[in-house]
Amino acid sequence: MEQDIGKLRLEIDKIDEQIVSLLKRRFNTAKQIVEYKQKNGLEILDSKRENDIIESRKRLLNDKEYEQYVERLFLCLMDISKSVQKNYRNIYLIGMPCSGKTSVGMILADRLNRKFIDTDELIEKKCGMKIKDIFANCGENTFRCYETEMLKELSYMAGNIVSTGGGIITNDENISIMRKSGTVFFIDMPLERLINSDMSERPLLTGGVDSMKKLYEERYEKYKSYSNICIECSVEDTFTTISDKIISEIM
Repeated sequence: MEQDIGKLRLEIDKIDEQIVSLLKRRFNTAKQIVEYKQKNGLEILDSKRENDIIESRKRLLNDKEYEQYVERLFLCLMDISKSVQKNYRNIYLIGMPCSGKTSVGMILADRLNRKFIDTDELIEKKCGMKIKDIFANCGENTFRCYETEMLKELSYMAGNIVSTGGGIITNDENISIMRKSGTVFFIDMPLERLINSDMSERPLLTGGVDSMKKLYEERYEKYKSYSNICIECSVEDTFTTISDKIISEIM
């Protein structure tokens, strides 16, 4: 009797080895699909396809006794696949100037072991001048064109933490690019904290507190509506606690 159950257990072990091998293939294929979708500007997640998959797999089984287990298995598999895909989606940080996007982005990159990219910094390197000098010498419209071109380039990359300029939401094309290639987080920093920040290097905040208040009124609702997830911050929040909130949303 013990010999018989031993053989059955060996058979289970062999089946499990095949399952693990197939799972590895499935997850690697899921990664390839994400890369393809990013390169072709397609939405990463597809809820309709998920429902179709579950129904088709149940039909493949053709056995009512195990149907509920197959459904549970594929729901679990798709949750895992989405987690794998999330790791290959960019995380875009949007928000007001002085809201801490760069600081939070650097912490996230370190904790999630991802590459950190600051769009303003890349534009400065490409143009060979500071943002405020681009505004002064070339105008805001030219800067916004640089910004969109930079986002297009970043959308073909995967798994990066991207800190964006405060005015990224002034162009609808930018929102489309970010949402197709990643998840957009709005760092919702209270105005009370923003007006006490250093604004000296901000070309649109030369008027100090009044400029910040005006910009906040103009942009706040856009940040909220254009983001996938709004991260509400308090005056007391540190950049570490803000990054904790973002991580809790993606894990």
